[in-house]
Amino acid sequence: MSPRAQINLIKILEVAIDICNEEGYEQLTLSDVSKRLGIKTPSLYNHIQGLSDLKQKMANYGMQLLYDSVIHAAVGCTGDDAIISVSKAYIEFVHKHPGLYRSISKAPDPYEPQFDSLSNQLVQIFIKLLGAYDLSKEESIHAVRGLRSMLHGFSSIEMDLGFRINYSQEDSLNFALTVFLNGLRNLKSIDDMGHK
Repeated sequence: MSPRAQINLIKILEVAIDICNEEGYEQLTLSDVSKRLGIKTPSLYNHIQGLSDLKQKMANYGMQLLYDSVIHAAVGCTGDDAIISVSKAYIEFVHKHPGLYRSISKAPDPYEPQFDSLSNQLVQIFIKLLGAYDLSKEESIHAVRGLRSMLHGFSSIEMDLGFRINYSQEDSLNFALTVFLNGLRNLKSIDDMGHK
């Protein structure tokens, strides 16, 4: 069977993800993908519309995998255990798929229907898990944003080798999550936060 006959979208995505994981998301080109597949670049257009389309498809695929990881980590957990479990699953996902994670955060169109739907479902998981902390609807949204910001920031700094002081990064994550969760349990109402 010729190499061209074996090419499909999944194979293209796998090769593109490998390039991003090994060399960085910003280094991805259609030329590199086609070289690794042993085909000419124009042949890729039988499956994708261009580099932006490939990056969107990667983002959709990555968001699906992240969603699946979080769902799996949440099974059978409640309260602090649930938040800690899904948070560590999130960080572990980034460890395993650094280039693919970049594709999620840099999706060409975050409002593309599939990507937008998965992103909203991910938010809903966090909102449901935060139901154990007696938060209002507005507080739940703020809490989800805070938690996702912490996880994205932590994993991004880790990915860029930004933690250089010789202390356990796992201990740092546990500390941050403990402070966050203690804060939720002792949260004053939004009206008491002193908005200006």
